Amino acid sequence: MKDVSLFLDVEPVAWQRPKTRIVKGWVQHYSPSKTKNYEKLIAEMYRHRGKVYWEKDEPICISIHFSMPIPKSTPTGKRAK
Repeated sequence: MKDVSLFLDVEPVAWQRPKTRIVKGWVQHYSPSKTKNYEKLIAEMYRHRGKVYWEKDEPICISIHFSMPIPKSTPTGKRAK
């Protein structure tokens, strides 16, 4: 099993549901721009770090750690904790 680490210093973005529209009788499905832009950002950061390839049947282990900012709606007393 390969040991690969990738540190992304970005705030996580919630995955948005695909959108649907009807144009001249045709149905079109598309991903919202916020989701698409975030996917491109993560892919670019991965490419910049240096691609790592795995064999098709090779197991991988993924650990994800998030650090979220404190919401503005949190009372000042709770922010200090």
